[in-house]
Parts: sequence; C-alpha cells; structure tokens
Amino acid sequence: MPETMRAIRLTGPVDIDGLTVSDVPIPEVRPGWVRIRVMAFGVNESEVTSRQGESGPDFSFPRILGIEAVVSSMPSARGSTSPSGRMSPP
Repeated sequence: MPETMRAIRLTGPVDIDGLTVSDVPIPEVRPGWVRIRVMAFGVNESEVTSRQGESGPDFSFPRILGIEAVVSSMPSARGSTSPSGRMSPP
C-alpha cells in the first residue's frame, strides 16, 4: 500500500488560485475507523468558507479538503471493511 495520498491541504486562508494538490501521509486506521479510497470529492460551501478563513473558532489549519466524497472501502490490516457494512461519519 502506498505511504502517501494526493490531497488539497490548506495551511491557511487562500484564494481559489492558491489551492494546490500535494502528497500527504495516509492516516493510520484507528479503532472504529475504515480506510477508504476516494474516487471523487466536491468542495462544498463549508470548505469554501474555510478556504477563505471565515470559519468559526472550532476550525483550525492545516486542513485537508473533501468532506463530501464518492468512496469505496479498502480492507484494513485486520482484513475487514466497515463493521456495520455502511460508511458514514460518526
């Protein structure tokens, strides 16, 4: 399995021309998590607000964009995918 993935990573507020794709480490799968392969994602209004630096106090940089995605599950090191058969936010 690769050690990195391609992502749009915000390190601070930028205009639209400041969005760049970079290689970042693939997150470790924690208990209760499922590793996914992102096939496509959309940037929604919340992420536009974040990119512009206008999010609320709970938001922090750096941040990887892509909270809405088309995905497929990938086997974990333990050989399972989603414990419930569904993938959804907690």
